This record gives sequence, structure tokens and C-alpha cells, in this order.
Amino acid sequence: MSIERPEQRTIINVSPEALPAHIERVDEAFDNTSLPQAHAEGLVDNQVPDHAQDVIDIANPDTANFIERTAREEPVSHRRRNLLIGLGAGAAGIALAVGAFVGIKGATDGSHNAAPGSDPKATGQLNETSPSPSALQEHNYTVQELLIPATLSGEDAAKMLFEQRFSTWYAAGASDKLSSDWLKAGGGGAMPKSMAAASGPTFADAVMVPDWRNRPSLVRIEQREEAVNADALETWLMTYKSHDAQDKEPYKRSLTVEKADVVSSTDSSIILTVYATEHENADKNRAIQIDPNHTSIEGNKLVGHVQLNKVDGSWKLADLKWQI
Repeated sequence: MSIERPEQRTIINVSPEALPAHIERVDEAFDNTSLPQAHAEGLVDNQVPDHAQDVIDIANPDTANFIERTAREEPVSHRRRNLLIGLGAGAAGIALAVGAFVGIKGATDGSHNAAPGSDPKATGQLNETSPSPSALQEHNYTVQELLIPATLSGEDAAKMLFEQRFSTWYAAGASDKLSSDWLKAGGGGAMPKSMAAASGPTFADAVMVPDWRNRPSLVRIEQREEAVNADALETWLMTYKSHDAQDKEPYKRSLTVEKADVVSSTDSSIILTVYATEHENADKNRAIQIDPNHTSIEGNKLVGHVQLNKVDGSWKLADLKWQI
């Protein structure tokens, strides 16, 4: 049994760039991976039946021609459109199965070819990605990686302090391991509080002046951020990998800085007025139902008076007062 193909013809000595918009190479749809190769490597197994050999012949990059087809007014996605060239309805399922394999392969190859980023130690950027819900690794932050380099301007240092360090502090401790341990322990707030108490001093040591424990205003800030971390972490645990349809995303909160105006500065210190906004995604989970006393912070505008000092090559928070 053979599969009907649309009328095709070979175009000789024409480069892909010179082809009309409705002419495409079949082999480009397969990311230079032929179906015979994938089948030989056991990556497709028995997904391609014997009677689909003519599809394999077309898809082989070594023998592929240019195939002309009728342009559509509303084309489907580029990858699926290419995969369906020359296939009848009976072979469409084969093509989509192979397309899934090719897509996975392409994503994997791309991860190996990604250009290296800047040195986190030089820029103060945390060397992290946005992990998928199925691969959230445990990470214990260190003072060294949380330092804010004194090579940054005072405005950039303030932006990094709130947008990165404080926002990261809110979610510190979140991991698949914590989620598993928490569920085994029966839930509750004890574990999130314990995690927050463990990471709080590390963040404070990294972003605050060395004697912060002797400054009541900074101790209160550390205690507040620790409490925010514990609360956000518990809500995250209750909405992470949840089976409730209302939990479209696990809970998270963060800060952004619109601007930071310099009030005064010296070689070793700077005072700024920071205009920030609070964010959370409580509209995409059950955060408000979990805590009836929860008041949404999304979009809250904050104005802070901030003093940063240079200490041993890093910017350190010496004072912070939020304007009420």
C-alpha cells in the first residue's frame, strides 16, 4: 500500500533563497535528522510502519528535492506545515510523531549551543534560570553569590537590591525536595518558617552592612523579609504542582524599580529615593482562598529612602525607610 502524494517536481540549480514563498525544502523540517537515522537509533521505535517508506524517502536529507505545494491563506505553524508537505491524511500521524521527536532534539541541541553569559561574580547577576515545575533544584544561597558589586552605579545597585536580591529572598528555599518533604510531613507552616529562618541571615549578611545585627532598623528589615519569605514559601508549597484547576501557576511575589533618584553621594556612600512596585500572581492561584486575610499587593507603589555604603568592594544597605 502506498501513500498518495501531491504532484511534485524537481527544481534544478535553484538556491533556497531564490524560491517562491510557497516552495520549501522538506529536509529542513527535520533539522537535518533523517527518519531512517532516528529509527536506526531506536528513537522512533515502531512509530513509523513499513508502509511509510515512501514518506521516509521524501524526508531523507540526502535525497530530498524541492516540493511545490499550494499556498494556504491561513498557514499552520512553520514546523507542522513543513512536516505535512507531501503527506496524505493517513501519514499525518506519523509526521506529527516524528515532529515531536525532532522538536525535542532541537531543543536539546540548542541548550548545548547557547552562548555563555557574563561572569556572575563581575556583574552581580545570579547564575540561575527559570526552572520548569518538574525540575526545581534545591539551592542554598551563599553570601558570596548574593553580593552587589561596588563597580555598579548607585542607581543600578539599588535596582539590583530590590529586583534581584529581595525578590530572590522572597522565594528562597523553594525546590522539589522541599515540596516532597513538606508533603510527607503533612504540610503546615513549620517547615517554611524553618527554611526562612535558615536563609534570612545569609541574605542579610550579603546585602546589609556588616554590623546590621546592632542596628535595630536593619534587624527589623531582616525579620520582615524573613516573615515574607516564610509566608510566600508556604503559599508556594500549597499551589505548586497542585491538582486544583485554580492553581494555574504556583504563588510568587517580587519587586520592580521604576527609578532611583540620587539625593547625595560620596566616594563611599550614596543616598537615593527609590520608586518601586510590588507584584504577585495571586490571580493565577488560590493564594487569597488559602489566606482569607491576604490583601493583594499587585501594583502597590512604594517610595523608599535608601542609603548604600561601599564595604570591601560591595554595596551594602545601611538604611531603608519606606514612605507611608
